[in-house]
Amino acid sequence: MKASCSPLPWTGLDERYGPFPRQHHLLAVEPEYARYMAEARLTRAGEVVLVLRRPDGQVLLHTKPFYPPGTWRLLSGGVDLRECPEEAILREAWEETGLPVRIERLLGVLTYELDGGDLQVPFASCLFLAATQGGEPAAQDAQERIGGYRWVQPEELAAVAAQLRSLPPPWRGWGELRSLPHLLAARQLASRQPGAHPRSTRAERPG
Repeated sequence: MKASCSPLPWTGLDERYGPFPRQHHLLAVEPEYARYMAEARLTRAGEVVLVLRRPDGQVLLHTKPFYPPGTWRLLSGGVDLRECPEEAILREAWEETGLPVRIERLLGVLTYELDGGDLQVPFASCLFLAATQGGEPAAQDAQERIGGYRWVQPEELAAVAAQLRSLPPPWRGWGELRSLPHLLAARQLASRQPGAHPRSTRAERPG
């Protein structure tokens, strides 16, 4: 499934964080999903994935009413063409949880080639670990359509990934893509390695 690395859609991550994990994946997806992602690429460079951790070590998942039953995943959101990933992660954290967060480190970047048959679409996910001091999440943007939240142990992320990968069509390609950030986050959090910390003052979103 893996292929050689494609160029990142963002510049300066190495300068800001030093070395960080990179993965590239070639994914076969439904043609409809490839068309949807191609349209999304017109207004966004990729996405950020938020691994939000509270003091007890648990991380936040969410679900939406239109997901297949029992589907949970990490929060994520598009990076606008004029945004940097740090700006996007702080904006998305506020819109989707309403919690004050502090970026702790860059967990890694995933790039993809989505193969929809006649259409191939590049995409990227930038994973950030962020800290919050607690409180109950509540979406600040009704358009996010979040239906519920759940805090889980980091060790549970691999099982979340497996559930996403098991989704049937027409969710199969979506679930495959969504599973990969969970696997990378699970490995990075389990390794307890220092990771890629910002080389300047940590970014923070006020409450």
